[in-house]
Amino acid sequence: MGILRETIRPSSDLRNKYPEISKSLQLKDEAAIITVNGRGDTVSLGYNTYNMLKSNRVTILSCRRAKRYHSRSYHYT
Repeated sequence: MGILRETIRPSSDLRNKYPEISKSLQLKDEAAIITVNGRGDTVSLGYNTYNMLKSNRVTILSCRRAKRYHSRSYHYT
């Protein structure tokens, strides 16, 4: 997964163009920012993109825990 592209869509598009939005999010690494009255309200992702982001987050947290654990270890020479 590369850089996550973003598209901005009004909330009315969820009603009127849901199949188009859904297909776009499934086929691309893309996030749809849904606006209400011109302000960002919600972000929608395709399921595979969501799982990839979640997996990357778990990996990063595991690396941080391991780094903390090793920095607390005492090394005797």
